[in-house]
Amino acid sequence: MEDRRFHQHRAYVVMLIAKWLTRQETVTAKDLVNFLNEKSFVPRSTHVTGIQMQVHRTVCKEMGWTDYFRYSLRPVNSPACLLNWRVLTSVLHFLTPEQQDMVAEGFNYNPRNPPEPEELAQMNGNFWPVFVNKTQVESAILQKEGRRTILCLNRKNAP
Repeated sequence: MEDRRFHQHRAYVVMLIAKWLTRQETVTAKDLVNFLNEKSFVPRSTHVTGIQMQVHRTVCKEMGWTDYFRYSLRPVNSPACLLNWRVLTSVLHFLTPEQQDMVAEGFNYNPRNPPEPEELAQMNGNFWPVFVNKTQVESAILQKEGRRTILCLNRKNAP
């Protein structure tokens, strides 16, 4: 649970599956949460419990996403909930067979070949800003890598 890049890899997988599910090249966390709330067959009032709470919290911490006291699987309150087997299996049928195979193979994590920090930061910059009320957000990923990059979000609304 200490490998920061592993948790960033998990978040990368969440964002990639979000693109596939919503069929949008630029997808936000809000798009994913809305999709899951509409399409998921998880029983209402189901929550994350036990060790899974730490998994969700760690991924959210690594990505700069909101950490919740309780992660709700229905209604979904965090994009990290896609990591839960109940949520993921309830929406797998929306993926192509090739995408389903990739999910089944587990997106094998290779610590020698993690997602590039810049690519991860760009994806996260597009994915997460819906839940923050700022025109600029510093990428949590690049900040942790020792780099300082400011991502300009929602440029048309920026002064």
